[in-house]
Amino acid sequence: MPVCTGDWSVRDWEQEVSKAILADIIHAKQPTLSKTACNELAGAVLDGVAKNILKGGFSLPGVGSLTVVKRAARQGFNPRSKERIKIAAKKVVRFKVSSMLDGALNKAAKKK
Repeated sequence: MPVCTGDWSVRDWEQEVSKAILADIIHAKQPTLSKTACNELAGAVLDGVAKNILKGGFSLPGVGSLTVVKRAARQGFNPRSKERIKIAAKKVVRFKVSSMLDGALNKAAKKK
């Protein structure tokens, strides 16, 4: 289950980070911790993120922030039948990338 080579550069990530992968990263950085402790720590981190998002938002310096925003009700249509439908208002989570990460991504894109 290779994820990152250890220098945490964007190009090294091969897949999305799950709880198990996060536990493996923690274990790689802190080998004195047991795998069980790393799994519990990863679970606690993800639970903390989820709880803060439910409260309105979560910020990870250098990466970005997740905020809860209200999406207004709107008109849509069924593409198959072309029938107009009402789409209800709801809350959604939005991600805003940090300026530091945005700069690094765009700098890497300009090199290609």
